[in-house]
Amino acid sequence: MTRKILIALCVLFVMPVFVITGCDEVQENLSPKSSFIADFSCEYRKMNITGKLSASGKKLINISFDSPNTVSGLSVTYKGSDLEISRENMICSADEAYIPESSFPNITKEILYGIADGRAIFEGKCEDVCTYRLDSAFGKAVVSTNSKGCISKISVDGEDYEMVLSDVKDANG
Repeated sequence: MTRKILIALCVLFVMPVFVITGCDEVQENLSPKSSFIADFSCEYRKMNITGKLSASGKKLINISFDSPNTVSGLSVTYKGSDLEISRENMICSADEAYIPESSFPNITKEILYGIADGRAIFEGKCEDVCTYRLDSAFGKAVVSTNSKGCISKISVDGEDYEMVLSDVKDANG
């Protein structure tokens, strides 16, 4: 009788461990890809922003805005330490200091540079979604990818920033 009780207790305490850790599979040594082209939709400070995002590590990050209408057609490009702002046929080179530190483009750049630097720390995998944590100047960022490392979502605590990427393509072809 005592043996049956011990087996039952063992099952009750050991089974939840397997159920709870079911989504924490071993990572296949992937990290978020830092070179890609994608459409994005972002909620930033109660504003919905859409556009296209392309990144090539820390060499080039281009953010082209489709909406809201006030920034439609605007493009912000980081080329290493250089910054270009363009709209239609007008291109302006500027120092990064001209863009507010906690602006949408700078937060996006900071997160993508952190990914390119390899600072994204794997936190877990559940089904086809891998989750990474990235400490940035703007707070803790959470980066979600599919099992191939393509970024699908970025959120930053404390900045009211949540970006969803779609139609993600590898920038290298």
